[in-house]
Amino acid sequence: MKYLISIISIMLTCQGFSQGLYADYTLKEKNVIFLDNFDNNVNRWWLGDNEQAYGAVEKGNYILEWRGSLPIWYSLSGMNFDFSKDFEIEASIKQTSGAEGNLFGLIFDKSDNGEYGFVVNGRSESVVYQDIKNEDRRFIKDGGEVIPDIKVTYNEYNKLTIRKIGREIYFFVNEVFLKSGQSNDFESNRIGFEIWYNSRIYIDYLKVSNLKRVENIILPEPIINSVVADKNLKSDVDISIPEGSKQKPDRFALIIGNEDYSSKQKEIKSEINVDFARNDAATFKEYATKVLGIPERNITYMLDATLGEMSQGIDKMNKIIKATDGTADVFFYYAGHGLPDENTKEAYLIPVDVNGTNLNYAINLKSLYSKLTEFPSQRVTVFLDACFSGGARNQGLLSARGVKVKPKEESLKGNLVVFTASSGEQSSLPYKSKNHGLFTYFLLKKLQETKGEITYKELSDYLNKTIKLNSILANDKEQLPQTNTSAEIQNEWMNWKIK
Repeated sequence: MKYLISIISIMLTCQGFSQGLYADYTLKEKNVIFLDNFDNNVNRWWLGDNEQAYGAVEKGNYILEWRGSLPIWYSLSGMNFDFSKDFEIEASIKQTSGAEGNLFGLIFDKSDNGEYGFVVNGRSESVVYQDIKNEDRRFIKDGGEVIPDIKVTYNEYNKLTIRKIGREIYFFVNEVFLKSGQSNDFESNRIGFEIWYNSRIYIDYLKVSNLKRVENIILPEPIINSVVADKNLKSDVDISIPEGSKQKPDRFALIIGNEDYSSKQKEIKSEINVDFARNDAATFKEYATKVLGIPERNITYMLDATLGEMSQGIDKMNKIIKATDGTADVFFYYAGHGLPDENTKEAYLIPVDVNGTNLNYAINLKSLYSKLTEFPSQRVTVFLDACFSGGARNQGLLSARGVKVKPKEESLKGNLVVFTASSGEQSSLPYKSKNHGLFTYFLLKKLQETKGEITYKELSDYLNKTIKLNSILANDKEQLPQTNTSAEIQNEWMNWKIK
């Protein structure tokens, strides 16, 4: 890598400015071809611990620390994608140690003939450069140029995005346009992370997508199970929700309802969608504020959440738990698809822009629990209206995978109680006459009847009894919910109060 710095002006074309918005490309126009959430090291990143460097994959992060004498170091991996086409590279990175002025970021098109680098620092400074063998360094964005709208926060995740459109290449920081310039022909699919001086960085994910413009075609609403569903119909749990609970400022919630998978993935059919998951999440949110006493500002609420959105929501909850020094009372609610890994049997939550073919793209349930219990809290309560066998409310992911797998039971730690909708190889079923998932309907019903004045043991017993019977009456299938806790609270959780 050269250290001779020579500034070259880049003339930006009108075409370049036409792509200067992060939102110029929708999710439908991004075909994810590589994604690493760092739940494992399947992509063979450098790992080690020596005098010069440290590398580890831990708790859904790739951690790099540079201790060497040279100012710059990087870790690379080869991606299998056609870099002659339009593409986008995106990563979420935070610097946790080292001076704020130390640069970190992405390196790409790395070969014996040169490389591109895109680096930022905690002072919101940034540099975009290209090195070509036997030539002086070319700057697309030099360090002396200040872009007022760019904000990089030390010790927080910052999203770096590179987008190649034709011969033009665009750079974004936290979805804000930074700079663009002409690109040379790419010759390498090696991508990685660059770190300067004595610093440590955490990478939350790395994603590569092909970009392709699609026309906006309005399609009719799908017919579900040969019956037109009136999703505006309200059931008994959607009305007469008890109110008057005292607001509890130490209570927080992350609520996710993933229903519409087919709109985000052109290769799958509408049968993969999770009937009523949006309604499940929306009504649970009402109960969260009115019955559980969670202030509106303390609720993170997502419908049809993508991988990036779910990851950011989980990271936000992790930060909240850390910042509240053991006082947080946290609720996590999810309705949507789940899947097991056929080899490891580990369970995953599925974002709407991820299908069942590669679970490296999904949210590992073990990693989720680790994030929620990494720091002390008053307690963490998880409600999962999803199954992890490969079945689903409409069996969509089951048909995509062609197999049911009994998921591995994870050992829990901390003040964590998990209520799940089904057991083993069972599916989590809908309650069509109520426009809800069966599990969510009876969860809400008991909160409605008791106004939240119920212990965790009483709720667990009620869900087991009512869902076991009604799953057979409504769906002719067996569904038995589970309640799991950590060993640390086996003698305590039963007497905890919901309200």
